[in-house]
Amino acid sequence: MILHPMRQLPVGEDHPDSPFLGDRACDCGGAGAPCPVCNQVDPADPDDMPEMPDDFIPDDAKRKMRYAAQEMTERRAGPLETRSLEEYERQTADHERAIGKIVIAWNQYQETLGTLFANLFSHSDWPLALSAWHALDSDRSQRKMLVAAARAKLKPNNPLLTEFEWLINNSDKIADQRNIGIHMPLMRASERDGSTRVLPHAIFGNPKAARMNGRDLLKEYAHFERQIRKMFSYAVALDFALTPEHKRRDKASLPERPKLTPFSPSAS
Repeated sequence: MILHPMRQLPVGEDHPDSPFLGDRACDCGGAGAPCPVCNQVDPADPDDMPEMPDDFIPDDAKRKMRYAAQEMTERRAGPLETRSLEEYERQTADHERAIGKIVIAWNQYQETLGTLFANLFSHSDWPLALSAWHALDSDRSQRKMLVAAARAKLKPNNPLLTEFEWLINNSDKIADQRNIGIHMPLMRASERDGSTRVLPHAIFGNPKAARMNGRDLLKEYAHFERQIRKMFSYAVALDFALTPEHKRRDKASLPERPKLTPFSPSAS
């Protein structure tokens, strides 16, 4: 016989004639189950529920309580969170445009270096020169080949050679800025008032992000783009200096070198 003083104790699933708890509990190690005596229900009556402990909460009720609490939390923080998300999306779009401008400017500049390389050779050798240029996957390797070709094609006392060397040396420097701009990881920082900011993700020690900590990223992106476009204009002028018309001049003027800085002069 099963004794259930409170009519709520479970029995052993494998041995329903033994209580699951207490001194007379079954010690077979099996799982528990509702008592078939205390919990007799009419399967045809959906309202006929088995007796449960006073503190029992059905799963459906738990889910409703959880969803209600979640809805209340969202209702309280909703306007701030929505504003924060919208602001973050707007700021992210601004960064995407600025980074995209860096990429476009750099691709245009690097392609101009390719035509500069080809102009070191005769017009009939252009297809061969450009094929060699595009056979290299690395921008830096292409620039190394450009300065090597300039040293081979131009006389040591030719002032153009000095300009080529300056061009490549400084291209490597602004390439570092370009790499920061397009490879630096970013993160979202939300404030208590609902405002949000896009910051360099330097938490895990990324060196590119660490160098940009405390700086106005959009201002630096614009500065990087301007630096690249200055070098582009300089490369175009240097390319013109290689043309036969320019070479025939007795005192051909050299292009003015652009002034470059690592970061925006007004950066904090």
